[in-house]
Amino acid sequence: MRGDALASGQRSAQFSVAPGLKFNEGEMRDDLAKMTSDDFIAKYMITRREYDLYLASSDEEDVSTFAEEMKARAEIYNKELERDTKQEASLNRECFLTPFVPVGITGRVIVSRDRPPGKPSALALPKSLRKDKTLLPTTGHVIKETLDTLDGTGFPKESLLGKRILFSPMSGTAICFKGFPTWIQLDLNEILAIVDKEDVDLEEETLEPMV
Repeated sequence: MRGDALASGQRSAQFSVAPGLKFNEGEMRDDLAKMTSDDFIAKYMITRREYDLYLASSDEEDVSTFAEEMKARAEIYNKELERDTKQEASLNRECFLTPFVPVGITGRVIVSRDRPPGKPSALALPKSLRKDKTLLPTTGHVIKETLDTLDGTGFPKESLLGKRILFSPMSGTAICFKGFPTWIQLDLNEILAIVDKEDVDLEEETLEPMV
């Protein structure tokens, strides 16, 4: 959205820019001399006001100033295209999650939570003195299950034992015993997905939305 109207009279427009956009000042000056104002505005995606202020002026300094602005725009376009290309490439990777929906079954499972990433510190500090908050993993393996069918016909055919699952950070009940790792008890509805790979770790970061 721009503050001034486009040459078409619209307040905004959507343009498709090819990857590897390069701005050539010499080509722009040649186009300025041989192209009509409407064709020039359409090719370089500028407003009528910009054309009148800079390119329609006979002042060489104005034309040079506009050329520098166009170079800067091309750099911004290329950076955005590179970011979008990387994001699209990441979306094309094979998905190793299988969404879990407990159809026709009910029950609970005990999960052995995965170890937090990084090496444990040799120095034990009280929680009040720790600078960084430790984020517990939200993945783990099912080590015990108590399942039943909703119609009461008996134990379901498919078992979750040994499967690696994904659950939300606030779900479940932590279970701690001396000399044992921390386990967590989950209702089946709290399981988000089955993790089909063992060598992947969750990364705690904010994802940018696709635009």
